[in-house]
Amino acid sequence: MFAIVETGGKQYKIQEGDLIKVEKINAEIGAVTVLDKVLAVGQDNGQVLIGTPVVSGAKVVIIQFCSFSAPEGTRCLRTCR
Repeated sequence: MFAIVETGGKQYKIQEGDLIKVEKINAEIGAVTVLDKVLAVGQDNGQVLIGTPVVSGAKVVIIQFCSFSAPEGTRCLRTCR
């Protein structure tokens, strides 16, 4: 299963356990954040749900995993589910 989410003005294709770098999320290390701007969801059976503009009821839970001293507060986040 995968999801395409939008956060910080960018889109990311992610799966459970992925490690992603995102901008503009101000959270402490270990903090849990819910991304509810899910644009598409790919299911294990091959079906893909496309949002209009978002998939109703879909969300991605992420954990602040680390922090970088990078421009615009880039954060490293691990997807949970």
